[in-house]
Amino acid sequence: MEGQPELRRSPVRSCWISSSDVEVFVGRPQERSIQMLFRQINSPGGHFMALAGRILFPMILTGAFTVQCLAHPLVQDAVEAEVVADLSPVYALLAAPQSDQDAGPGIKRIFLTQASTDGDFSDLGGGTPIENIDAFCASDANNPDPGATWKAMIHAGASGGRRGPCSTSYCSGGATEHVDWVLSTNTEYRRADGVTVIGRTRPDLALFDFGAGDLDASFASSGGTYWSGIATDWREDSNCSKWIDSGGVGRLGDAGATSIFAVSAPGFLCSADRAILCVEQ
Repeated sequence: MEGQPELRRSPVRSCWISSSDVEVFVGRPQERSIQMLFRQINSPGGHFMALAGRILFPMILTGAFTVQCLAHPLVQDAVEAEVVADLSPVYALLAAPQSDQDAGPGIKRIFLTQASTDGDFSDLGGGTPIENIDAFCASDANNPDPGATWKAMIHAGASGGRRGPCSTSYCSGGATEHVDWVLSTNTEYRRADGVTVIGRTRPDLALFDFGAGDLDASFASSGGTYWSGIATDWREDSNCSKWIDSGGVGRLGDAGATSIFAVSAPGFLCSADRAILCVEQ
């Protein structure tokens, strides 16, 4: 491609780059690429590569594969790339047993469903509205890990065995107000790719603290609205009569937002079809 530096390929597992910032693409035929950011460090024994960024699409690498070194656009003019012998510290990182199907210990994922439904969840199956909408999450095409347990992030009234984060403003009574709530305290949440960090919940409450700042990233890269029933202070808001009525109004969340609108955006008619936000348990 015009304007890009020359790309050299070799069936080895590491790259030496003379610039300070590069993008390294590792992949095999008919498999998606892995993008990593490396920074060069000068050491007495020569040059060695240290991971400065993060693996965007981790996978276990076995057998022969190619390493492609491509200069970061900001340093293209200064780059001279040369493929050299294997560097075991780098390969150890590449070969670590990570997967976008497993975000790792202490980390949970969130995804927005591909399918949509109106605000009456009682007609989705033979269970309660909450059971039905959780099953809706489990069977959705966007579910990155069908073997995991997923629950829908909805407010159905935090009482009587129904689901909800708070019965008072910002859970002034503490975490005891959480009823079958889908978030956990002091937990890092990521998108379905297992890599993109959305944010961390409070240590004392299973809520994102929008008062302290926006989320690091939106729930979904493609955006879109979903049924939430959550008010801006995490109390119950309009929710299609606790998700049994397609004739009312339900509060939405905006999966493309990073502010409080991420969980509490303007409402819409319950007869409309909207996605569901699903949280790993």
